[in-house]
Amino acid sequence: MRYERKREEGTAVFYEVLEQGRKAAEFFYAVKPCQTGRGDCQFWIEQIHMEQDYLDYSYLDAVLQFIQYKCWCSGCTAMYTRISAVNLMDMERYRRYGFYVIAEQMSEQRQGNFVCHYVLKYPLPREWEEIMNIKERNIYYEGKR
Repeated sequence: MRYERKREEGTAVFYEVLEQGRKAAEFFYAVKPCQTGRGDCQFWIEQIHMEQDYLDYSYLDAVLQFIQYKCWCSGCTAMYTRISAVNLMDMERYRRYGFYVIAEQMSEQRQGNFVCHYVLKYPLPREWEEIMNIKERNIYYEGKR
C-alpha cells in the first residue's frame, strides 16, 4: 500500500491510500492542542473511508498502523476517534484493533431525532516507542554505510 499526502487544512492532514495503483482508502487526521491548554496534544482520526473492494480487516489494519506511526511521530501518546452509533460495523472494527470507548455524546440532528456518537481511544503501547526507536536507528545506520 502506498500513502500519498494530499493536502493540509489547518491542523488536518489528508491522505489517499493506493493499492497497486487503485484507490483503496482515504483518511484525514488532526493534531489538536490539549483542551485545558496544558499537557500533551491530542491526535484525532477525523475520518477513514475504505473503498468497497478494500473493506477487509487487513486493509483497515494497515491504514491504522500507518496512522499509529503518524501519531507516534507527532509526539502524542494516544489516538482518538468519534464513531456514530448508527454504524456498528465501524465500532467493531475499531474495537478489534484495540480502541475502547471513553465517552458517549448525544446530539440532536433534526427536531426530535437524536444521534449517539462514541469517542474511542487507543493508547500507544510503550513498546511501540521502543520498536520505533530501534527501526529509526537501523534506518539511520544503514544510511551511514
